[in-house]
Amino acid sequence: MMLYLILLPMLISMTLTAFLKDKLVRSRLIAVSMTSLSLLISSVFFYVYFSKDLIENFSWFNIETYTFQISFIANNLHLLMAVVVSFISLLILIFSVFYMRREKQEKYYFEMSLFIFAMLGLVVSNSFILFYIFWELMSISSYLLIGFWYEKEAASKAAKKALILTKVGDVSLLTAIIILFANTGTLSISATLSGLSSIPQVYLTVSAALFIIAALSKSAQFPFYVWLPDAMEAPTTVSALLHSATMVASGAFLLIMIAPLMYVSGTMVYLVLISLITIFISSLLALESVDTKRILAYSTIDSLAFMFLAVATLNPDGALFYLIMHAVFKSLLFLLAGELIILFGTRNIFKLRGLEIGKPIFYVPAFIGLASLAGIPPFLGFFAHATLSYNFSISIELIFMVATFLTSLFSFRLFFTVYHKNGTEKIREDKFAIIPIATLSILSTVGGASLFFFNSIIPIAYSFDLFLVLDSIIALLGLFAAYYFYSNRDFPYAKLDKKLKSIFRGVTYDDVLASTGTAITKFGGLVDRFEDALGEAFDSVGSLSFSLSYISRELQSGDLSNYIVIFIAGAILVMILMLVGV
Repeated sequence: MMLYLILLPMLISMTLTAFLKDKLVRSRLIAVSMTSLSLLISSVFFYVYFSKDLIENFSWFNIETYTFQISFIANNLHLLMAVVVSFISLLILIFSVFYMRREKQEKYYFEMSLFIFAMLGLVVSNSFILFYIFWELMSISSYLLIGFWYEKEAASKAAKKALILTKVGDVSLLTAIIILFANTGTLSISATLSGLSSIPQVYLTVSAALFIIAALSKSAQFPFYVWLPDAMEAPTTVSALLHSATMVASGAFLLIMIAPLMYVSGTMVYLVLISLITIFISSLLALESVDTKRILAYSTIDSLAFMFLAVATLNPDGALFYLIMHAVFKSLLFLLAGELIILFGTRNIFKLRGLEIGKPIFYVPAFIGLASLAGIPPFLGFFAHATLSYNFSISIELIFMVATFLTSLFSFRLFFTVYHKNGTEKIREDKFAIIPIATLSILSTVGGASLFFFNSIIPIAYSFDLFLVLDSIIALLGLFAAYYFYSNRDFPYAKLDKKLKSIFRGVTYDDVLASTGTAITKFGGLVDRFEDALGEAFDSVGSLSFSLSYISRELQSGDLSNYIVIFIAGAILVMILMLVGV
């Protein structure tokens, strides 16, 4: 077994595209070909090692008696994720031929290959140290891709913001790994998870909390969610990969992978609370936004919170199924957004509304993707909701239905605003755009049927009960509400959006950060004043010491006559004091 072969094609792609200059066709061809090869190898391994649990170890280096190993794992979970990552990445790279045809090809395809390489390495790692290396590689590659158009100030700032906020999670992840290693003496993920009973409870709780922070940071959950909307300054193909099968999915995958640790730590209740907060914040911000890509960014934060909620309710397999389904319909939505940007030159939904682009070639795939996002049957999201909600309590089910309504409302707000009326403008379609969009549209329509045989891959529980029926009705109500508010040209939708903005204008994340920064600055000013006063006091003490030392030097002149005078004066002073005392 040579699991590293899954990574080898992307390593070759990185190496070759890094040295290409002005070879546009070659860099495209290399990246697409190598990703296809990774998909082929992942699929073959998935078939060959189906329902097996094999581990491949390579010695790396020694420190005294301990040997650090590079460890890969082959089982249904990890190899299925490798297939999904390779497949989605391939479709996005094919779309890139259309979308990035005027950009720096060799730079773009090198960075994309690095991004895919990092995610593939992460999902097949069985060593915490190897997992952390690929985790960091993903941070670096996302920084490069978000700031791809670095000459734009907004893109440069967004890349820095993403790097800094995700770095909090990186440090948390490393600290958790060190704690577990100190208690188990191994860096093997599978060995650690099988030996949790030997770890003291306090260390289980602390390490689990640190893993949660790492996942929240990487997956842009509250309070770290602010970097992801700003990351929309990246090329849309980067956004598609970032939101579907790589960067933000890695946080959810981390919690799914270490779910046994999460459950014995007793930290799940906090994850439930954070997930619910994130769901409502992201949904409301999506309703306020007028930027196509930012709306989709908030929808990703919303969907990832659904996955975290499933993990927190002892349903990691349901979260995994939703993660895979989400990768399909979210990449579809981002590719459609990219097509609109290239063809019409704007991301503003109300400017797109005025262009009258309601052609079936645009709105049919968009409806499929947004219906999947909203959980409307028979599309992907409906089946994903059947697995997500399996372990929900009644109170969480009720909250989830409210969240479903909000998700449906902001999804179809986007649809009925943008895809409104068929225009007369002729638009030339590119085959490199049509192929991935058509493929993802078909999968988003019929792919939900995979739920019925997914159980043969990974045991998964689902239920088509009364709650799911109500959830679907709620999603349809959100659709009709969006239709009522946004499909009518005479309806004052601008006033409605202005009202929503006024609600959010009161307190925003940036306001909180600014207030915190002001408070810190004022505190720093007080500290500066105290330091100045303290410095002046020390200066005074120093001056006094210098004056006293000058006087003492005069007393120690070495002149005998001076000493006699001082002696006589001292004797007289002593006698006076004695007389006064008597």
